[in-house]
Amino acid sequence: MDMIKIGAIKGGIGVTIDIKNIGNIDAQNVEWSILIKGGLLRFVNVSSGDTITTLEAGDTRTIETLVFGLGKITITVTANTPDTNIVTKTLDGVVIGFIVIIL
Repeated sequence: MDMIKIGAIKGGIGVTIDIKNIGNIDAQNVEWSILIKGGLLRFVNVSSGDTITTLEAGDTRTIETLVFGLGKITITVTANTPDTNIVTKTLDGVVIGFIVIIL
């Protein structure tokens, strides 16, 4: 059973994502990654990732990533723990400088 869920993906200055523990026990070693690609001439290519050591049951962690460019982008977020399947969420957006608008 999946304990990890990718919540909201929001624009603004950069991209903000929520990773939620929807299980009844603490999640250990939650690995997450964000990949943002696209833009005019495909110049936007941002990736980041890390591990959340402990994400308590019912808790949410918010992660922010800056992106700079111009044009349509695709945002792909993945998250998993050693005990769960990989969960993925993909959205399209537009970046204008540092401002991201989710479509």
